[in-house]
Amino acid sequence: MGADHAVDHRKDGWHKEVRGVVQEISKKTNTYPGVDIAFDHIGETHFNKQLALLKYGATLVSCGATTGHDARVDLRHIFFKGINVLGSTQGTKAELEQGFNWMARGKIRAVIDSTYPFENAAEAHTKMLTGRGLFGKLLLKPR
Repeated sequence: MGADHAVDHRKDGWHKEVRGVVQEISKKTNTYPGVDIAFDHIGETHFNKQLALLKYGATLVSCGATTGHDARVDLRHIFFKGINVLGSTQGTKAELEQGFNWMARGKIRAVIDSTYPFENAAEAHTKMLTGRGLFGKLLLKPR
């Protein structure tokens, strides 16, 4: 899909794997190791580890709390490194329309894992909750 590296955030050591990738890139590019920007939709279980991965002056955008809203934060990551923490929700109607335009032009595309009839909504919901074998979006279609 165009990514140079992919890490499964469900694995216990995901943050260590990210740190390894970042260090590898910094050696090749002779730059300071760290992540420039992170988008966190996971929340409680990942928030502080993402802060730790950010480089000086980087930004963390919080746009969800799938695993909970009560994230434990080590404030030293924020003030010692001058990290920006931004909150974001969905977007404007104009941004949604722009996204649809990009999709219509083939510039971006949604990855569809599977499609379910509405009668099988419980099965689709279970697949979403477990995440097993899931890659992309789940669609529910009326008859």
